[in-house]
Amino acid sequence: MNNTGSIFTLYIPKKKGASTDFPIIQVIKSYIKSVKQNHIIVLAPGYLSKTQTTTDCFVKEMETAFSAKTSKHSIAVFNGMNGSKSISKTTKKTIREYHEDAFKKSSFHCLPVSCIKLTDHRKMLFITSTNNNCDSVKKLSKKTKQRFLDSVDVLGIFIGSSNPSYSSYFGGKSKKASKGEADIYMFLDNDFASYIEKQVQMDDVILSESRMVPGNNGAAYLKSILEDYLDDYLA
Repeated sequence: MNNTGSIFTLYIPKKKGASTDFPIIQVIKSYIKSVKQNHIIVLAPGYLSKTQTTTDCFVKEMETAFSAKTSKHSIAVFNGMNGSKSISKTTKKTIREYHEDAFKKSSFHCLPVSCIKLTDHRKMLFITSTNNNCDSVKKLSKKTKQRFLDSVDVLGIFIGSSNPSYSSYFGGKSKKASKGEADIYMFLDNDFASYIEKQVQMDDVILSESRMVPGNNGAAYLKSILEDYLDDYLA
């Protein structure tokens, strides 16, 4: 593992018309293969998939990308821009609530979230590691926020352009990119940086290492990004 000082940043472009797997999914799969441990994934989505069918497809693809059937990953889903809207005209269930239900039926453990309904356009996916203290957090809320933060380390953050959705991450039904995107992955692991350099062959992907981090503590800085988000949107 990297020391706590610096942060690596991976620039991940996606070209319009590109076929899956898109580079961002290649990076996720490579990270999960390289860093073999169970994670808690916090989804701060921008726009979520907005129908039952596309949500089910998204969850199935996420299972594959994160090797969820052979791991014990957990996931927490926030509203983003459209999560508080109804998933269909025939139900009062929201888009975010349907995502939670779909993840509960999957190989992921779904960590329920109590979040406010304000819209948020940040498009982030946090990957965290956890100790056993997190088992006592049955629902992520303002009341349990500090206990959750004390029991996790933020290993990396994907920051969009791309929405964590069936179309943006996985190309939808066509399996092709309907538009170009540009994402970054900020992470701490030296070994994964070396793995990217040696094993991952993707055009236009750029890896850099930070020269200046607040407090010279990359781990603390990544966690502060998660804390800021939770402060804003937990109820």
